Amino acid sequence: MNNKKHYQIRLTQSGNTYWLRRGGKVFHWCNHGKDQTYKTLGAANRKAARIRVNRSIGPEDKIEVIEVTFKLCNPLLPDGFYEPVFSIVG
Repeated sequence: MNNKKHYQIRLTQSGNTYWLRRGGKVFHWCNHGKDQTYKTLGAANRKAARIRVNRSIGPEDKIEVIEVTFKLCNPLLPDGFYEPVFSIVG
């Protein structure tokens, strides 16, 4: 699980954060497992570029591709809990 990763698309608009939903057309404020995930960075970048073109994005609004990896919370447990680590890649 430590090397597993995926990519998500995040919209920051007026200081609020929205995540791309599973259908790929709507952004929603919460990130509770019903969000669109991409296995490769190329696919996520292509979708983010399409959203930038088709959606009216203001000068202060940002669409970012986020890499989600998982870090082990308690290394003493062999199958312990993992927490997501978000980093901006595009």
